[in-house]
Amino acid sequence: MRQDSYAQVNQSYEFLRQRAASGEEFSLTELMDATGWTRTNAKTNISKRMSEFVVRRGRGRWVALPVIERVRRDDYARLFSQSNRLFGDYELWLYPDLIIYDFLMPLTREDRLRESLDSLFYRDRLEQRLRELGAEVVAREFERHQGEQDGDLFARVAAAAGDAFVGYSISHVSGRFRMRDLMTTSEAACIPLNEQGYLADETTAVVRFIMRVSATEQRVADGGDALTFDFGVNDATRALADAERNRIRWLFLNVFAKAVVMTVNYEEEIWLLEQGAEMRLWVWKRRE
Repeated sequence: MRQDSYAQVNQSYEFLRQRAASGEEFSLTELMDATGWTRTNAKTNISKRMSEFVVRRGRGRWVALPVIERVRRDDYARLFSQSNRLFGDYELWLYPDLIIYDFLMPLTREDRLRESLDSLFYRDRLEQRLRELGAEVVAREFERHQGEQDGDLFARVAAAAGDAFVGYSISHVSGRFRMRDLMTTSEAACIPLNEQGYLADETTAVVRFIMRVSATEQRVADGGDALTFDFGVNDATRALADAERNRIRWLFLNVFAKAVVMTVNYEEEIWLLEQGAEMRLWVWKRRE
């Protein structure tokens, strides 16, 4: 940006801030007078580079929006040398229905856990897991389409699993656990040093999965600075959401959860917390 151009951009920044603070409308001519831009440049800049900060009010009149007062001078200046937009252009979507799963896992298994879960990002691995379950089992939950062969069924259900499972996050939490039957303080103090202690500190990996239910998704209307949304769902849509939630739960428990449990061999219990329309705790207990 040339020095004279930078000065003009800086003048337009100050001009917009002043008009936003006062609430006064302005004309293209007033913008030209404040910046020294030609009419052509002023028209181009106000319609492209400054469009996030002004609203047209009638023929040939504009109002500067208060948002300009939150914008840094150097960020504003970049609009005239790089992108024509300062802010990302997003649509807001609301998902009133979702399922959140939290696996509580021993940290010592995290590498195997990641390896197992990462394999389920791939279509062939998902289809293989479904083949292991068997077409008859899968078809009980996902009704076959007319004339659908086993391979087509597995491909369709794998695609549904891919839509539901797009990623996971892992966080670490520290905890203390009782490792023996309940004792008194004196009994616990008498445990030999070469035996399992009464209390143990352990770092746990919490593996979180967030599954969206698409049946009730809705685009949030943006009325300027105000967002409007409606949590109301009719009975037919609610039935679709319930059915989709049950399919997601089936997929998670039979495909993803089993893949996780296979990485843990020696824990007494494995906990899975489900949150959403219902809250449940699933516990895998080691057989004696």
